[in-house]
Amino acid sequence: MTEATLMRDLGGAIQFAKQQVNRDAMHGMCQSLSRTTIGVGPFGISASTAFESCRDRGWAVPVHPDTVIPAGSIVYYSKNSNFKGHDPTVGHATFCVKSGTPATAIVVSNDVGPHREIGAVHPRWFNEHWHMTVRGYIVNCPYGRLPIDSGVPAPQPEIVDTFVPDDPTGVLLSNLQPGSSHPDVKVLQKALIAHGYPIEAGITGLYKDQTVAAVKAAQEAQGFTGANADGTIGRKTCLFLGLNVLG
Repeated sequence: MTEATLMRDLGGAIQFAKQQVNRDAMHGMCQSLSRTTIGVGPFGISASTAFESCRDRGWAVPVHPDTVIPAGSIVYYSKNSNFKGHDPTVGHATFCVKSGTPATAIVVSNDVGPHREIGAVHPRWFNEHWHMTVRGYIVNCPYGRLPIDSGVPAPQPEIVDTFVPDDPTGVLLSNLQPGSSHPDVKVLQKALIAHGYPIEAGITGLYKDQTVAAVKAAQEAQGFTGANADGTIGRKTCLFLGLNVLG
């Protein structure tokens, strides 16, 4: 296996994808982003046609709420059950960098967040924000088997309920600063706990050391390091946690 086809971690996947296209965004080019992240050549003119082709050859694995999606796979989504009609507007593709269920896996995608950037989200994010359902992932493509992370048994993460904040209108970053006390901090803490980042003191509304540590863990899970993983919440980590940022 060449270096170009080695499976990358989250930070490496995002960095490689951006280098390949020489820009931060790839609007409407999800299939290109997903395959270039692991150095796979072109196949399928869109996510819908790529998935249909692989599914027809027996390479696609259907995804249900408790299915563990393996790291290294390309995950496909649709607004209908069959990608019927080869309509590229109803399909989407992402690259999985951390195995888990649709609620806990981490995938790299384009067009996420308010600025439509390349970033990391959970697969269920597309259902909550785009009304797209995870249809399946592929383990092979016309170039051969994908570099699926199969060296150890896939973990079986605890399935958590879809997080719905108390205030559906969103939170303000100005209310989410270390040391602050605000109802928005409770919304943040609930999201952190729901996504597997524990806070021993519970939902306090106080942005203290335990909340800082939980935010830092969420940032590191996205590939952030150094000053970008200091426990101070930002827009991308709010997006990662399913929070809507106002202003």
